[in-house]
Amino acid sequence: MIKILITMGDPAGVGPEIIAKTLSRYIPSSTRIFLVGAVSPFVKLADRFYWAKKFLERLDRGEIDFVSAAEELEYPVGIVNDVCGKASFMSLLKATELIKNGHGEALVTAPVSKKAITLCGEKFSGHTEMLAQSFDSKVTMLLFDQRIRVGLVSTHVPLSEVASYIDEERILGHIIRINHGLVSFFGVKEPIIGVLGLNPHAGEAGEFGKEEETIKKALDAASNIGIKVFGPLVPDTAFLAVQRRRFDAYLAMYHDQGLIPLKTLGFYYGVNLTLGLPFVRTSPDHGTAMDIAGKGIANPLSFINALRYAAFFAEKLIEKEEL
Repeated sequence: MIKILITMGDPAGVGPEIIAKTLSRYIPSSTRIFLVGAVSPFVKLADRFYWAKKFLERLDRGEIDFVSAAEELEYPVGIVNDVCGKASFMSLLKATELIKNGHGEALVTAPVSKKAITLCGEKFSGHTEMLAQSFDSKVTMLLFDQRIRVGLVSTHVPLSEVASYIDEERILGHIIRINHGLVSFFGVKEPIIGVLGLNPHAGEAGEFGKEEETIKKALDAASNIGIKVFGPLVPDTAFLAVQRRRFDAYLAMYHDQGLIPLKTLGFYYGVNLTLGLPFVRTSPDHGTAMDIAGKGIANPLSFINALRYAAFFAEKLIEKEEL
């Protein structure tokens, strides 16, 4: 039985809604689900929505386990605030503790507000970064849907700092993790990875920047250890359909360079996977969506996929460990 932990996310956002919509109708086979957080946001939804009532009924019947990690309060909805930030952060801390103590093979995180967590006094730039630090792991953020997979060299950093992340060793590490993930999780026997340049026209032979020289060194190092990589690719044409058919995954240099095309192509189905951790961690590809929170209109498809793939990848990881 695969144990999957789910953090409730920020109770001011759509996290509780997409969790309740998902778990009211879908639990992956051969799994045990542990919801980490507070019940009160779901009770509030159940006053108005049938799917939330069905979720609470499954919780009451013991079909879903609950782990208390935050206060049972009347949380405000639709506004960034420190109370909800603390609740989401405490849920993540508790889930991290459980994973470290061997009480879970996979973690699915609902969206949080980085600003809300900062308001409650915690330094936080994202799930990926926090988990990397907590488990002393070098990680890669890889987002994917049925048509495209994109990893990132830099994640939640200002554009003004992106160039400082263009480092041969760092890029090579991301390429290695993506290659390993494609083989281990996606079953790609001989992955082909397209690596984007940073600058317009991939630097135009140095006319628009020198960072591509560093990227090229990382590609040569990857090729020397048997990984099939191509680049630096010109960013503005890298995601054309004809290009997407060439590659099993991309490595983009910064957040929006990679995620604008991915979310344009598959926003409702995208999944965020953290490569490099000693367990499986996934999440939906969207944020807290506080503008629609509490209205019952949030689309749960990305979260459903995150849960489905968490179970699938965890099974793959267990099979590998048993070999």
